[in-house]
Amino acid sequence: MDINNFVLIPEKDLRNLFQDALAKNNEELRNAIAKDLQDAKTPQHFTRNKTSEILNLSLPTLWKLDKTGVLKAVSIGTKVLYLASDVESYLESLKVPK
Repeated sequence: MDINNFVLIPEKDLRNLFQDALAKNNEELRNAIAKDLQDAKTPQHFTRNKTSEILNLSLPTLWKLDKTGVLKAVSIGTKVLYLASDVESYLESLKVPK
């Protein structure tokens, strides 16, 4: 024999419960979308020209940094790219401690 239990909740309380749950879900969704959009706007790599501009280095100097392993380039087809994280790390390594 199955016993069914029922809980009576006033309509106003039920409405508030659903609104709170939806508001929380909407906020989490908005935050996730905002993070995805920010990640999409942040470049994951830079071209040789952009990297030389950011670091204020000539292309031959950039090539030397790659060959010595200081700032490794990634080749994709005929393109030479530098990972944004590697460029940032190199910039950090150049900062003089206070």
